[in-house]
Amino acid sequence: MAYAPTSTPPVTTADLESARQSLAAHIDAITDRVSPGSIAHRQSRKLRRLFKSDEGTVNTRNVAVVAGVVTVLLVYAIRRRTV
Repeated sequence: MAYAPTSTPPVTTADLESARQSLAAHIDAITDRVSPGSIAHRQSRKLRRLFKSDEGTVNTRNVAVVAGVVTVLLVYAIRRRTV
């Protein structure tokens, strides 16, 4: 039983170069995504957006919630230490 060779389209140098560039772009994007500096920068932007609006005004509701949580945790820690 003889097998017929599969026909594959010819691969050109341009195709290989295009694939290489695409792969390099994906690797660069992944590297940037997992870089500790990039992660810290993204998280700091998220935190800033949590407390400031796009107009630059302070989001008092979120500030008050965080202040309340911190106060409760401090009171809890102080009471636990004195008991």
